[in-house]
Amino acid sequence: MFQFLGLIGSAVSAASSISRANASAASAELNAFMTETQRVQNEVSTKQQSNLRNEQFQFAQSANLALMGGAMSRDISGVDRSVAAFLERQREIAYSDIANVEFQGKQQDLALSIAAMSERRRAADIRASGLANAFTTALTGLMDYNEVRMPSSPPPQKPFSFLDT
Repeated sequence: MFQFLGLIGSAVSAASSISRANASAASAELNAFMTETQRVQNEVSTKQQSNLRNEQFQFAQSANLALMGGAMSRDISGVDRSVAAFLERQREIAYSDIANVEFQGKQQDLALSIAAMSERRRAADIRASGLANAFTTALTGLMDYNEVRMPSSPPPQKPFSFLDT
């Protein structure tokens, strides 16, 4: 009877091991999901920053053209080389800023993608470890049950005595 209870205890322990592993794996999967969500938010933020910098450039370009063409009476059609050089340099700076923002955003996206993949791998490892632990526990319980049920050593013999003969 007690050996059967031990077998049941091993089965419960194995099931508990699987349950713990599944809970930990679910937590790791949630972390991966949150990291992916953060990556998407970062992507949107990068696009917003790029668009904002482009809008700032367009606004500054319009203001510069208005100032040079109106108040300073400079030729803004491209004939005045100093005006054209100034406007070209402003364009280069703006596009360089946009490229830097987008590059940093891509780097952050990559880091977050790697973190999410790492969490998914951790979840799979946790599940595999839980299953291995459950299998080992169940196997040990079964072996103990068989050992108690059918001992490997013969039962003790009555000591020899000359009086019994």
